[in-house]
Formats: sequence, structure tokens, C-alpha cells
Amino acid sequence: MADNRIKATKASLVAAYHLALADDRAAARLAEAGLVPSLVELLIDGDRSTAEKALAALDATLASEAGRARARADALAVPVLVKKMFRVSDTATELVVSALHRICKKWHDGDDDEVGSPAARRSAVVEAVQVGAFQKVMMLLQVGCRDATKEKATELLKLMIKYETRGGGDCIDAMDFRGLKRVS
Repeated sequence: MADNRIKATKASLVAAYHLALADDRAAARLAEAGLVPSLVELLIDGDRSTAEKALAALDATLASEAGRARARADALAVPVLVKKMFRVSDTATELVVSALHRICKKWHDGDDDEVGSPAARRSAVVEAVQVGAFQKVMMLLQVGCRDATKEKATELLKLMIKYETRGGGDCIDAMDFRGLKRVS
């Protein structure tokens, strides 16, 4: 019985991924129906296969503004994503970077400027810094990853440094960077 439930969950995750990937409106509807918190919950206790599928569905859902808003409003989304980096698989780590990038980046969908989200976006970036995303993204760039992931990781670092210099978080000690030379 439990095996059937696991299979049904995985099949549902694949279906949600394909729906969200196919159409932004479908992704928005899935987010409005409460998919984002459900996916975050699955990430907490899911096995490797379930976690990868949940991350793929979450990343696809975050393509919509509704998905990003739901993730920013979910207290567990950013911490769980950061925790899953390097813990599941290389594919999962790349999906985590993509999801964090979507949550933290300023998006322009058409002429809209995501009304009401600058504070939520800043809060997500600060939270990511506070739960250790800066160090993990730096490590990811050092160990290597695909080019698309590298671009997203680099943008994430720029966002985190930008908010860190504004006093957004206190987890980066400037003394750790003594002796490093700037690359020109």
C-alpha cells in the first residue's frame, strides 16, 4: 500500500512538472492551488528520487510570479532549498540553484514589475545569506557545474553581496577574505 502511494506521489510530481513547464498560466494555477508549500514539505523527508522530482516541479512552478510569491511567503522554502544543496545529487543541486535564483532575482514579466515584491525578494536574499547559501554557492562555483548553473550561481552571489553590503545579514566575516587578491 505504501509503495503504491509513493509511486502515485512520484507520478503526480512528474505531471505537475510537465504542466508547470508547458504554460506559465498553468504554473500560476498550480502555485495558487498550494503546490509550493506541498513541494517544500516533500523535500524535507523525501528520498532522492522524490526530492529530485519535487525540485524539478518547484523550479518549473517558480517560472510564474504566483509561484515566486508563494515561495517567498513560505517560511521553509529558502532554508529547505539551501539545506538540500549538495545533499541529494548534482541534478538536485542545480535545481536548487535555479529555484533560489528564481526566488531572489527581480523579474519583469511583460510590463509588470512584480508589484509589492521588492521587500519579499530582499527578505528572501537576506534569508538565503543567513542560512548559508553564500558559502554553498561559492563552493559550487569552486567544484564546478554546468554553464547555465554557473551563470545563475554567479547572479545569486551578486545579489547576496549586494544585500550583504547594505547590512542585510551578518554571516559573512570580511576578515575571511584577507590575503585574497582581486582578479582584474
